[in-house]
Amino acid sequence: MMDQRFLLKHHQLDQLLLPSGLLREPFSSIDRADVVIINRKFSSSKLLPKAILKKLGDKKIFYAHYEVAEIVDVKTHQKFNIDEFKGQRSLVVSGIARPYSFIKLLETNHVDVTNKLLFPDHKHYTEKEVQAIRKKFYDTNAYSVITTQKDAVKLKNYALQLDDIDIYYVKINLVLEKQSEFENILLEIIN
Repeated sequence: MMDQRFLLKHHQLDQLLLPSGLLREPFSSIDRADVVIINRKFSSSKLLPKAILKKLGDKKIFYAHYEVAEIVDVKTHQKFNIDEFKGQRSLVVSGIARPYSFIKLLETNHVDVTNKLLFPDHKHYTEKEVQAIRKKFYDTNAYSVITTQKDAVKLKNYALQLDDIDIYYVKINLVLEKQSEFENILLEIIN
């Protein structure tokens, strides 16, 4: 899948790897693909520049995006609709690359994201960060901590230190637009 950040200047196209990012495949590998899926992540639909469309040739292009499936309590695994968190003062905790798309997802769903603690990608939480979360949670009078599923797995290691704080993670789904058309194409290829 290709991220919208892929939209770079034409002279840089030959240097990109697919999906865009380090240690992936060169653009020439697109020749092996039957279809191309553009993952917009959390952003709205945008037209691809002509330079990129030219590189994709006659490949059938599909678009996908993420949406909130549910909010899950880290301790009890109870599931909630995101609407139950509308307007709620939460502390957003994230240790992922480019956390602003995650924050934008929460904002779009009317979750108060004023209070946040953003850590570097692949954060390995230590007692120091857990104490920073506790301090920020109580200093901001937050109702809960909302984090990513990836971060929730790491924070579970500190269940005792965080036992008095309600922590939830956002479970997301990838939604493929024109999914039935995509499935028909896959069936044709398989057959």
